[in-house]
Amino acid sequence: MEPLRTYRYSRKNEKDTQEIIIREKDYGEMIVYDILCGGTVLFTLAPEGTLVFSDWEKARAEPYAFSEETLNGIRSFILKQQRGEAS
Repeated sequence: MEPLRTYRYSRKNEKDTQEIIIREKDYGEMIVYDILCGGTVLFTLAPEGTLVFSDWEKARAEPYAFSEETLNGIRSFILKQQRGEAS
């Protein structure tokens, strides 16, 4: 596994702004994106946005990071990075 890039994804909710870290990693056969909140990996996405891994117990503790709206925003952010578009 080779770490590639790290991105910061911020999203406002009704109370505050939550920062999510996205770590891009190369496993040789596939590049994946670890999604971290509070220093903990909650889930991992494949380049096309499919869920590869999830720690459901930890994700439940961060419902905002695992909401459908946030997941879609993260997927869109990753696709923009792959195309070289500004975030």
